[in-house]
Amino acid sequence: MKRICPYCGKEIDDTQKFCVHCGHRVDATIDDYENSSFWDEPEVHINDAGVTKEVEPKHRKRVLIVLIIVLVAISAAFGGALFATQVANKTEETSGSAKSSGELVEVEPDDTHKSDDENSETLLNASSDTIDAITASSTLTDSKSTHSPSLVSDGLLSTAWSEAESGITGAKLTITYKNTCLMKGFKINAGYQKSSDLYDKNARPKTITVSVSDDNGETYHDRYDLSDTMGVQTVSFINSDVKAKSFTIMIDDAYPGTEYADCCISEIVPY
Repeated sequence: MKRICPYCGKEIDDTQKFCVHCGHRVDATIDDYENSSFWDEPEVHINDAGVTKEVEPKHRKRVLIVLIIVLVAISAAFGGALFATQVANKTEETSGSAKSSGELVEVEPDDTHKSDDENSETLLNASSDTIDAITASSTLTDSKSTHSPSLVSDGLLSTAWSEAESGITGAKLTITYKNTCLMKGFKINAGYQKSSDLYDKNARPKTITVSVSDDNGETYHDRYDLSDTMGVQTVSFINSDVKAKSFTIMIDDAYPGTEYADCCISEIVPY
């Protein structure tokens, strides 16, 4: 079945996690809300006399009752707190024993008791679930399909992103996260790993440059050599827990294919 991408408006398969046209994540969209059964039409009941009667769905009544109870409870709590504040203020005004000599002493807040973890921002570890969009400098489209960059995160070795540069050197793929997270590296299935035949026919990344950035700029930069072998390879950063809002893989060199010059990557899983 097909559906429309909420970001670019183009038609996509309803099984895809990412739009093959714009690269945005589409497996959780506003459609989930619109398909909700909460606002169902009233139920129609027919009695023994044949008279039809619209009845409000029971689940909506239950929700409304719960909302009324919550509002009453909040109002009662607010009223009690207001009364207690008024009593406390009146007590302070009538009591003279709490007065000092009249000198005001300004006290600096003391944060020394806080741990480093409490004072620092809590960030999620990078994973496939934290990805927001995947884009590339170029994408190969043939008569059968478009080898979109989003295919590197579909969990299938039978699909692959394929660049379409005039020369392989310089082709880039960028993964952007929903929020800044912590990266230790990523796992990569280089080449078109649908079969050993397609793996050999297409070019595979040989040397790559990895650049990681957060909202303040680049946080990591290094170059890696990949083996010319089918299967998963692990790229580990020298610095652990690198802050990342996005990271880019640039292909510097490639193992040549026996038939095609296009360079492919089947899967990338950040961690």
